[in-house]
Amino acid sequence: MAVLTTLFFMWGFMTVMNDVLIPHLKAVFALGWWQSMLVQFCFFGAYFLGSLAYYLWSSSKGDPIQRMGYKRALIAGLVLSAVGSLLFVPATYVQAYGFYLFALFVLGLGFTPTRSWPSSAPPRGPAAASTWRRVSTLWAPRLPR
Repeated sequence: MAVLTTLFFMWGFMTVMNDVLIPHLKAVFALGWWQSMLVQFCFFGAYFLGSLAYYLWSSSKGDPIQRMGYKRALIAGLVLSAVGSLLFVPATYVQAYGFYLFALFVLGLGFTPTRSWPSSAPPRGPAAASTWRRVSTLWAPRLPR
């Protein structure tokens, strides 16, 4: 449970880092306000499109997370987030704003914390999972540094 709570904290931290990234990208690429907001649009748009794709897939072919297991789904999301993070390296060499947006989109696709929610269910069963998630999210900022 401590690892999962740490992951919630890391996801929150990485989401806030988008706000830090915007002024730097604005300076490097001489972007206007609406162009710089594409950072947020791509990152959070990945949440929407990923959720939509998941819904369409699960309504037609069955729940893929149930089929592969919660642990594997969580690991797959983390690997996808790592790939998105690693895409920042070639984006820096290419220096193309679209490449940064693509990297943020891939990062956001694997980043959706809802993949970990079923894993945070306490031993009492899934009925108390909502409360358990709130508790783990509440304590995430107070983890030892």
